[in-house]
Amino acid sequence: MTVRDVGLIADLPANLDVTDPLAEARQFLAALPELVAVDPPGGLRRLLMGRRQRRREDLLPFLAPDPRLRPVALALAEHEIDPALAVLALRTHLDLFLGSTNQDALRPTVTVLRSAEAAPAEFALTLAALARALGIETGLAMAGKRLVALVHMAGEWQVIAEFAGRSQRLEPVIPESLPSPVQVLRAPDNWRV
Repeated sequence: MTVRDVGLIADLPANLDVTDPLAEARQFLAALPELVAVDPPGGLRRLLMGRRQRRREDLLPFLAPDPRLRPVALALAEHEIDPALAVLALRTHLDLFLGSTNQDALRPTVTVLRSAEAAPAEFALTLAALARALGIETGLAMAGKRLVALVHMAGEWQVIAEFAGRSQRLEPVIPESLPSPVQVLRAPDNWRV
């Protein structure tokens, strides 16, 4: 095999292992245990919580650090070192990896990945959980009725997901408050996946 780039020609070894990120992620997923979400307890305390606090309490367990997700996250991020590029690769590959479903109940990240399909809220939670497994600070916000994932990089919160309603306002879930405005994480012009 020969590679040509900017006038450079180099022979690559025939046994070079170029792994498909999706296939690599599937291999790691096979070794992970099956998980089931548990409904939060009810009671007076929960009844007295505000809507935003209840949503935060419901979603926080899905973002709990899970070191077992790191190999899957690395594979889907193409082992990228730059955090912004890793998140962009995660988003792109997760979009290819997961089909859509109308699942109402939220499922743990491992269960979503194993099923290979996610509801829009599960996609955002899975994206945030995988970015967190890479050591990137993540959060969640509501854009209208849609849950979107956030990352905190270079001292700024940024929206990971592409969404059409650029003029929509974000309602922070995790963290409790966000600066205004929040940028959408964009790929550099020369970025490829």
